[in-house]
Amino acid sequence: MTTEDVVKELIKTADLFGVALTETRISGYLEALAGEDPDELCVALQTIRQTGKFFPRPTEITDTVYGHVDELAELAWEYLRNDPRDKVPCPSLLQYDAPAVAMSAGLDVVGGRRMLTGEAELRQVPYLHRQFTATFTRVYKRELAQSLREAKLKALPGRQGPKALI
Repeated sequence: MTTEDVVKELIKTADLFGVALTETRISGYLEALAGEDPDELCVALQTIRQTGKFFPRPTEITDTVYGHVDELAELAWEYLRNDPRDKVPCPSLLQYDAPAVAMSAGLDVVGGRRMLTGEAELRQVPYLHRQFTATFTRVYKRELAQSLREAKLKALPGRQGPKALI
């Protein structure tokens, strides 16, 4: 699919929710969604038309593409705060592709699990929480986008993945 397909899906969605789209608004959406896979955006817009209650903002479209990353970040935070073992992936997060990398990056940014399980002063915990969830979200989205690109490359006839492009 192409950018034109994304625009068509965006127009369909706007019509369904009774929102008028101008050229400026469409270009703003395309600018905000630049770098995202058009196929995934089209599927996300179709999903929003089926389940949404209002016309989405660009971040709500990407949230539909990536799943609810904020909820995953909170789940990972709680798991790491309550589990005494070091850097063990959360079993309920293993169904996703990128959480182990995202959890590791989040741990690194806050100074390791000991900071999360007791060495941090109470006044530091909200700051550490914000740092962890922001890092988890950023890394998760990056890793998931990369895995989606690699999966699509592998699906192409005669391709074995990114190395086939060299």
